[in-house]
Amino acid sequence: MTAVVVVGIGARPDQEADTIVRVVRTIVGDHRIRCLATVDRRAAEAGMTAAAAELGVPVIGYDPTELAAVEVPTPAERATEAIGTPSVAEAGALLACARWCDRPRLLRRKTVIEGITVAIACCTALSGSAGDSMRLPSGDGYGHTPIGVAARTRADPATGDSSGSPS
Repeated sequence: MTAVVVVGIGARPDQEADTIVRVVRTIVGDHRIRCLATVDRRAAEAGMTAAAAELGVPVIGYDPTELAAVEVPTPAERATEAIGTPSVAEAGALLACARWCDRPRLLRRKTVIEGITVAIACCTALSGSAGDSMRLPSGDGYGHTPIGVAARTRADPATGDSSGSPS
């Protein structure tokens, strides 16, 4: 059994739905997707909403300040300058995944294909059941291979308290 995943997407304005779907499918393959997550200003764009409809999932948009509060493994100065957060894809995937579990983790760090940045997150259950892991395609045709990365957020994983600093 494979995990149901959350796909974080960072993109420039007005991306075409077919490009978004193609890139997501290249990275995720045929695995089940729970939702797409992105910055709020992209969530309502025609290409993003049409891509979500084609994939049969909702789009969740986050304010840049919400995204900026998530510690990620590959922050980008360029994104900070452009929209006020060092991460859209990784932070969005982790935030959206946290709606369904207490321990979201990145299955794949951000990957850029055709100008669209994609990151994948899933839940890590305390039991470590088979449903909490995902076998990603071994390659995506662009020389990328799956990377498993433990997600780090500002919340204390034991208590859920977000008032402390990251470890």
